[in-house]
Amino acid sequence: MASKKGLRVIAPGLLILHIFLRLLLSSSNVFVDLYLYSAIGFACMGLVLLSPTLTDRITKTSLALAIGIWSTGSALSACQEFYSMPTFTSNLPNSLYLLLYPCLFVAIPRSLVTLVRFGVVEVLDSTIVGLGLTSLGTAFLIRPALPHFSGNFTDTFFAILFPVADLVLLALTLSFIITKKLSARRVLIILGVSVFSASDFIFLWLTVNHHYVFGTITDDGWLIGLVFLSEAMWHRGNEDQERDSMHPVTIALSVLM
Repeated sequence: MASKKGLRVIAPGLLILHIFLRLLLSSSNVFVDLYLYSAIGFACMGLVLLSPTLTDRITKTSLALAIGIWSTGSALSACQEFYSMPTFTSNLPNSLYLLLYPCLFVAIPRSLVTLVRFGVVEVLDSTIVGLGLTSLGTAFLIRPALPHFSGNFTDTFFAILFPVADLVLLALTLSFIITKKLSARRVLIILGVSVFSASDFIFLWLTVNHHYVFGTITDDGWLIGLVFLSEAMWHRGNEDQERDSMHPVTIALSVLM
């Protein structure tokens, strides 16, 4: 147990090192922005898998898979910056980033409500509705935003899709926290989701204004969010006896409205 607890410092320690090196260096670096950056993401995934307090297998698997998928997409994206990659891999990072959200739509609600376990149908419903709302919001926003992007339609679609998905995820997270007592786990989860979402919005704003540069300190926002989420899984939630009578889809929709 002590050795497992010692592993908790690896991801935050690597993150602090990355931020220090990123502030120290004036340009992108293959070690800092590919290998070290990717190592932090996979360390967060390992932190979730090793958590002794997260006993729900579906939650643990979903969250670890989400972080692993995102980290793989991030590594591929960084590889495209430093190495010559096959053409078919150009949209692969964005596709992997997109797969992050179905996993989070499953993991976040289950990790926030300790005594209530939603059935398979409810989980699928919330995931489908979450992705549906994301696609619908993106469809409304993509046309007015298209003139502000210098990239192609696919890049524009993904750039808008992720912040919209973040809003749905943030609404879903708040819907499960707003009526509950705060705990260390819940505070860290809301911090993680908020920081991760804010990073997507910062990326969107920088991209729209043609200011985004790969390998800058703003890229660490995503890692900070993942560190918060992985650390949250090492804390117990409030063991209250309240049970949610509302379907997770209904709660999420009410918050979004």
